[in-house]
Amino acid sequence: MNTGLQLPEQRQYLSREGFAAQRGADPEDVAKVEAFAQEHNLTVMEASVPKRSIRLAGTIEDLTAAFQP
Repeated sequence: MNTGLQLPEQRQYLSREGFAAQRGADPEDVAKVEAFAQEHNLTVMEASVPKRSIRLAGTIEDLTAAFQP
């Protein structure tokens, strides 16, 4: 019976760069969020393609206004 399990030396592992390319955020999407932040007086504190995350900062007034429906 084939369980599909492989020994570690038989496995292929992605590099960090390969993982980011395959599973990370689309750089165009990051650019769109950065543009949104700039339009709403927010600061991009950190943007990470591999983590698929962007951390913004701003005043409570600017944050509230940016995310009001």
